[in-house]
Amino acid sequence: MGWIAALLAGGVLLFNSKATPARVGEEIEKSLRQKYPQSQIDVEVRGKRGLNATRGKFKSVRVQMSNVSSGSDGFLAISAVPKARKAGRIGQLSFGLRDFDLNGVPIQSADVTWNDVVYDVKSLKDNSKLELQSVGQGSAKIVVAAASLQTLLGARDGGIQKPKVVLRNGRIELSGEREVPLLGVQPFSLNARLESRNGNEIWLADSKATVAGAPLPSAFLEPLLKGFNPIYRFELNEKWPFRALLQDVRVLDDTLQIDASLTFIPAAETGSFDDLLLSPKGGILDDLVVYRTGSDRYLVVANASNREVVAHELRERADAFD
Repeated sequence: MGWIAALLAGGVLLFNSKATPARVGEEIEKSLRQKYPQSQIDVEVRGKRGLNATRGKFKSVRVQMSNVSSGSDGFLAISAVPKARKAGRIGQLSFGLRDFDLNGVPIQSADVTWNDVVYDVKSLKDNSKLELQSVGQGSAKIVVAAASLQTLLGARDGGIQKPKVVLRNGRIELSGEREVPLLGVQPFSLNARLESRNGNEIWLADSKATVAGAPLPSAFLEPLLKGFNPIYRFELNEKWPFRALLQDVRVLDDTLQIDASLTFIPAAETGSFDDLLLSPKGGILDDLVVYRTGSDRYLVVANASNREVVAHELRERADAFD
């Protein structure tokens, strides 16, 4: 998402006393086309001309892009700062992305919007870095085609050969072939509902599977699902100061449609510390790394072998608090 920095650093007109929103939009398009020559790009900037434009203050900035990869090494990072040296403001910053690649996953479309963006104009002008002081609530609407899920599931450790995915009737249908002891390669099918879990993950749920037309017992199905779940996790780069929370996951017209909220993590709220998790008798259960990701949110990293013990202990102790 660092391409936002390239977007706003579209050229000297952004900071030129003769700047108008239309000319700023033209310069942004020019800059983005140089960076992404294979992409189709359209930019619309609204606001007052003159002093507001030179100060980096706009009513809205809207960008339409297609055929762009988010994995490009040319992407610049977004970071949070406690206070901008020279604050610019954008009332609404939005992107309409079509046919692009997100960390190796083809995405059909994504519409992302942030409101009340306050950024450091000086840092953007001098260093081409987008440093954010504050951002209002953001949202994202993402559409993923069945073929993309087929790519995801085919790469998982489920032992499914020649996978094919169909999305219909609110569920996902995965078919293919699977090696069965003593029987060799047999037809395989899996039918499941897609749901969001843990805030930023998509899981297969309410699953049923067959091998060679016979129902697969739960004792064999559960280990298989562990190789698939979660089928996708929305993880933000450490330099992207946003927390994604999935609001809705649904199947419609052979696509997976995802609604998510994007919450800005101010610089003052970030940080980490090491700590020990003790038993009621004072014994050490695990050593933890705790990250503060918001005013009332923490990310706890436990040792892999102890993760279930740590999760159980934290849930029990949290019951005593509101």
